[in-house]
Amino acid sequence: MRLPLLTACLTAAFSIGCGQSGPELDPKQFPKALITLESLTEEIISAAEAGDLLAADQPMHRFGKASSMVKQLARPAGLSDQQQTKLDDAISLMLDGLSPLHDAIPHGGSEKKVDDIDFAPHIQKLKDALAELRAALPPEIVAEMDEAAAKRATASADHDESTHDEADHEHADHDEAGHDHADHADHDEADHDHADHDHEDAEHEEAEAKPADGTGAALPPPA
Repeated sequence: MRLPLLTACLTAAFSIGCGQSGPELDPKQFPKALITLESLTEEIISAAEAGDLLAADQPMHRFGKASSMVKQLARPAGLSDQQQTKLDDAISLMLDGLSPLHDAIPHGGSEKKVDDIDFAPHIQKLKDALAELRAALPPEIVAEMDEAAAKRATASADHDESTHDEADHEHADHDEAGHDHADHADHDEADHDHADHDHEDAEHEEAEAKPADGTGAALPPPA
């Protein structure tokens, strides 16, 4: 039986370097790697529940690297053989849920009827896999995961707030520039009114300097 493309790719990724450790593998990164795997799975679940599989495409392609990193860090992080087996089972269940969703994503201009696909069983597998993933881990690692997730949420909130403040600052600068432009326009209009008034005074003085004859017409200046 031919494995789906996603499953085959991820299986190959798992077989490369699994159980090996090196200078680049820091066991302290294990909780962060687990949180990344959880977050990607939750993104896929949200996209599938919304019926938007295209939104799940990117996290699906990142899933292979994230799950491979989790498996490589499991032993250096101190998991027992039994815990590693349960962890592998949880990730395998994730793959079972992901593969049909990945196969349903339109690629290369193909038009697949997403409405005809029942996502519910696959979504449930992913949710069950998330629960099994945490159940496979020692309590202290689960606590570190929660701490890492809290730090990530705080950093994300701070980033959003910073972006919002920057947008408000740009908006205020724009309003100030608009206000200055309006003041400048009012000043120009006032100068224009003042010039018109000076022109009218000059015409009035010129008229007064020319005496009128009996008909009221201005007399020419004496020769």
